[in-house]
Amino acid sequence: MAGFKFGIEAALAPIAFKQPDGNVAGFDYDVAQALAEELGEPITIIEQEFDALLPALRLRKVDAIIAFLDATADREKVVDFTAPYLADASGVFAMRSDGPEATVQNLSGKKVGVQSGSVFDRYAMQVCAPKGATVLRYGAVDAILLDLTAGRLDAVLADPRVIEEAFLRTDAGKGFAAGSPITDAAYFGPKAIAVRKGDDRRQKLDEALEKVKSNGVLAKIGEKYFSSPL
Repeated sequence: MAGFKFGIEAALAPIAFKQPDGNVAGFDYDVAQALAEELGEPITIIEQEFDALLPALRLRKVDAIIAFLDATADREKVVDFTAPYLADASGVFAMRSDGPEATVQNLSGKKVGVQSGSVFDRYAMQVCAPKGATVLRYGAVDAILLDLTAGRLDAVLADPRVIEEAFLRTDAGKGFAAGSPITDAAYFGPKAIAVRKGDDRRQKLDEALEKVKSNGVLAKIGEKYFSSPL
């Protein structure tokens, strides 16, 4: 597994982001480094935009994707997933706190921002749009949050930990609130690492994941970046 290449989206703290010195940091990055230590092999982190990650895997530009990726039945048609490294399997809407509750029922006539190619994109197009919402796709979540705070969007649909840590706990998130998590297994799944179909390196990654779970390393990484336990 020498030179194992992990594809990552370094676009949003605390999941994965660029530091002022240009180096990547964040939860996914630290998990990848912990796995590399267990594997005893060097790894290379390759940055990609989110919607370019799956094509990069297919074209063998990367060997695996670690990007807070939901392991869903729809995605399992084209990739294999490791065991989950994070059990969260839901989405959440965030809207201004002085308005109606952030739920799909209150989105008729509203502009909803989602990340292109994400499970939230699929949910918004198949569930929210038929209820009268206008769905706007973005390349990165930070751009969605900027437009939400600027009033160009009425709501954002994203991962609950992303909404909580990257938005509601920041100054920019004051005056906004999240609705109840949406747990629909047809759209949302636990976070796992994706590899190409039939790649036997998935087993090695699973073994490394089990070690970082059992020795407490994964939990410590979670404590470093999140306000609630994994």
